[in-house]
Amino acid sequence: MKVGVELVEFGPGHFDQLIAWSPTPEFLLQWAGPSMEFPLDHDQLRALLDGPDRLYTVLEGDRVVGHAEIGRIDERAGHGWLMRVLVGDPSDRGRGLGRAIVQSLIRTAFEDLSLNRLYLHVLKANEPAIELYRSLGFRACEPVLRRPETIQAMVLERTD
Repeated sequence: MKVGVELVEFGPGHFDQLIAWSPTPEFLLQWAGPSMEFPLDHDQLRALLDGPDRLYTVLEGDRVVGHAEIGRIDERAGHGWLMRVLVGDPSDRGRGLGRAIVQSLIRTAFEDLSLNRLYLHVLKANEPAIELYRSLGFRACEPVLRRPETIQAMVLERTD
């Protein structure tokens, strides 16, 4: 069964749902990295809206199922980063939503934002995510973080 999702602009009306999906400090760290503090709150999310990143709420039909971002966009260099991809409700995981979200982000980055390259960081222990990214064409590249023993950097280049 093919899963279809839509990316819509993330805004204040989505804050409470995203906060509810971030129940523990460990989860927030895994999803958002060290840039956010537990408990996640409206002030932190408002600060994200003031930044240059493109933030999306993910819909399946009319139901909110996730969150995703394209950040660190460098229009001159033609690249950006996939960041904070989340299938929110654990009962929705394993249905192909992650794949559909990443495919939508790739399409948005290459077609709408005219980027030529997408990067991402993923925990090396997150083997299902790494396999998903590889299946969509991402390949390992040199890490740009200080902790390459735990983080895998990956890149996808536009082919057309």
